[in-house]
Formats: sequence, C-alpha cells, structure tokens
Amino acid sequence: MIVIIVFHVRFSLMNRSLSNIIYELLINKYQCNLLEKLLKITMQFSKENNLSTSVRSVKRDKLLIGSDYINYSCVLNSEKILGEWKGENVDKTSISDISFILEEQPDVIIFGTGEKSVTPNRNLVFDLAKKNIGIEAMTTIAASKTYNILISEGRDPVAILLIE
Repeated sequence: MIVIIVFHVRFSLMNRSLSNIIYELLINKYQCNLLEKLLKITMQFSKENNLSTSVRSVKRDKLLIGSDYINYSCVLNSEKILGEWKGENVDKTSISDISFILEEQPDVIIFGTGEKSVTPNRNLVFDLAKKNIGIEAMTTIAASKTYNILISEGRDPVAILLIE
C-alpha cells in the first residue's frame, strides 16, 4: 500500500496540488475504513443466521435440514420445521389447505413441487395476493436454494418441500 501511495504522490504532484493529493488520500482511507466496518457487519450477520433450518441436501426420497435427515414432505420456516405436508401438489392446493401456514405470517411461500415444476392453482395465487403474500412454485431443489437465500437475507419465508 505504501508503494502505491508513494507512486501516486510522486506522479500526481506533476499535475495536482498537494492539497488535492492529501484530500484523495484521506478519501481512500475513509473508504477503506468504511469497507472494513461493512465487512464486520456482514460477518456478524452471517453468524446470526439460523442454520438449523437451512436445507443442506435434497435427494429424491429425503431432505437434509440442518443436521437432520427428513424422509417426508415437510413445511418449514426460518425458525423450525412446522410439520409434515400431507396435502396435494400446488396445482390442487387451496387456501384452506395452508391455513396453518398463514398463522406464521410469511413474506412468501416457496413451494417445492418435486422433480418437475408445477403451476400453482390460480385461485390460491389470488387468495394469497389479497393477503399480501406471494407464492412461488418450482422444483424442490430450486425451492430449497431459494429458501436458503431468503433466510440468509433475513426474510421470513415458509417452504413446502415435496419429495417423492
């Protein structure tokens, strides 16, 4: 860093005043301090994430959630596994089927539909939109990745993950 500063000062003196050079050096130092503070905040945020409900692996017949293998389709949020999903796939699901999920007040519902993507029931999408809750349906692998990203951002999703 010192070599760069000396090089910068030496060649910058030809075209700029000393006050401009000092100003640039102070700005660079301020930016480094700001970057260091942001890095500390990011590291602290990463430590605070709840990894006990992150989806670590998806297989055809089981899920690895945190450190536990689950061999059934399940519903989970960032705090806990809410239970087993005994309902239909998203194309046959109604608002009454997910009433227990609505009690959790999620930002969005991520529906993992198994190995093939299935389009959500139109009435379900509209009923959830009236409650300001989004729903996204995708394969279970994609849903798991999306869910992990959302919980890492501090969002409050609920995931329904179907396995075969």
